[in-house]
Amino acid sequence: MSEERSKDHKQSSIKSLHRTYHLPPTEHLLNLIRQEYWIIHGRQAVRNVKLKCNYCYRHTVKPQERLMGNLPECRLEPGIVFRNIAVDFFGPMLIKERRSEVKVYGCLFVCKSTRACHLELVDNLSTDHFIMTLKRFTARRGRPQNIYCGNGTNFVRENNELQQYIRELNEERIQNVRIQRGKMKHQSRVLPTLEMPGRD
Repeated sequence: MSEERSKDHKQSSIKSLHRTYHLPPTEHLLNLIRQEYWIIHGRQAVRNVKLKCNYCYRHTVKPQERLMGNLPECRLEPGIVFRNIAVDFFGPMLIKERRSEVKVYGCLFVCKSTRACHLELVDNLSTDHFIMTLKRFTARRGRPQNIYCGNGTNFVRENNELQQYIRELNEERIQNVRIQRGKMKHQSRVLPTLEMPGRD
């Protein structure tokens, strides 16, 4: 019984000093206690009290290190700007056209290696408008090798149309394209394909 009382007394005195001196570090608190009396295994007792204090525990615990996954190869290879791009839509935004307000969307093309941005305005999110936007982009910046995008309906539909167009082309037209454009690294691809994460 006397041991339990002394243990409770010891912990209560450490807790009161801990609160009185506004949560000091372990060594400082131990020195404050030793000015009045000596506690056997005092450092361990102070550590136990500090571990049970929520505020001290939150400030002494080490944050977990975030593990970053490997970057895709297209993000690491230096080369031509807008060779591998990511595309996404944002909006809607209201702009003034004469006396009325018109709703438009933004189409953002981002280079995967240099993080350069190209912005186009689009009237709506339909597949036809995206194809026109992609044509304007390729006319200005050149033809990208790969296009990465989300699983939006317009992107999925665009990807299906591109794949169907590639299937419909016969070998003679592909040969003509090779002759007109010179050597291409990806000769089987006439148009860039849309690669969408999470889709087979």
